[in-house]
Amino acid sequence: MSAPDWKSLSPQEPAPRDGYVARPDSVWERVLKRLDQGLAPIAIVGPSGAGKSTELVEVARRLTPHRLIAPCLQDHVQNPSVMAFQGEKLLGLAASMLIHRSQGASLGLSDSFIHRWVVPAQPGAFGALAPLFASPADAMRELIAELKTQGGNQRPLVLLDGLERQDDAAIRSSLDAFRPFLTSLDLVVVLPARWNSDDAFAAVLDGYRIEALRPLPVRAEHGPSWREGRAFLVQIVCKRLGIAAPPEAAVAVLDRAAEASGGIPRVFLQLVQDAAFYASIAGREWPDADDLRQSMRDQVSSLRRLLRPGDLATLQSARGTDGLEVDLERRIRFLGHGLLLEYGEAEETRVFPTPLLEGLLALRAAA
Repeated sequence: MSAPDWKSLSPQEPAPRDGYVARPDSVWERVLKRLDQGLAPIAIVGPSGAGKSTELVEVARRLTPHRLIAPCLQDHVQNPSVMAFQGEKLLGLAASMLIHRSQGASLGLSDSFIHRWVVPAQPGAFGALAPLFASPADAMRELIAELKTQGGNQRPLVLLDGLERQDDAAIRSSLDAFRPFLTSLDLVVVLPARWNSDDAFAAVLDGYRIEALRPLPVRAEHGPSWREGRAFLVQIVCKRLGIAAPPEAAVAVLDRAAEASGGIPRVFLQLVQDAAFYASIAGREWPDADDLRQSMRDQVSSLRRLLRPGDLATLQSARGTDGLEVDLERRIRFLGHGLLLEYGEAEETRVFPTPLLEGLLALRAAA
């Protein structure tokens, strides 16, 4: 067996095309069912690193052969100018992608309409269209009207990612730009966890179906499927490394990393990748328990910098509850930074501090 390529874990990136591992809760499948039933717009909401982007990419992969899609997956492009798209510019990006794909799919758009478009070499540069349309909204409106004349039964589908890295005002402006078209196209958007926790965003999300992507249970207290949660995370490592199973000596290390991650795939991959780095310093191909402990210490140091006075006591008191007694500012901050993790569904939701903070919480309890 060749030495593992630990760079391929890529914690900050969604799963590559051939590296997707289906989650036990199959979020992409729920999204497809909603779309099939006409239940859009849809917001996929959850903590950073939980796998929202990966699920949206899987939705795009499965529907691209069958539907007209504008996959505005801004998190995953190299062009910094595209990363910054928001508001009407993001609407323009979607319009440009839809017309580009309409032409490629030979949907029979009229010559008079096609001639009004100046399709750029890089789809998404809406500036090239500006002389022919009063605004991005005008371009989208005319495109939708043209598609309707072709007698198609399916509405265009727009997938939005990358808003999580923008501030709330920018997110709001993007959703506002698409709102006039929600009766004419289907929209699936990835949003940060705080947008499902703060009533301030309720009006903006009015009419959206919420798909909450939770961390996977990785402890018995998180839920009965905790073994499946750990096994799923280990499978991600195997898939990205291109191996069928880890060496026997590494099984316990990966299992412990899965537990420590709290069921957040990005945290798990980061723990394993960092542990592998420490193993490489010692001349080992696979990390051992000491390497993982060092990796976990690094993660704990990062989390400590996010804590404020009174946070540890609040986290401890919230353990195993519905989390509603945590004041709103703290709850949003805790969930946003992964300090507090939600498990379960609806009225069965329970919150627990990330396992990475167990040592700090134990020291505080003993003090």
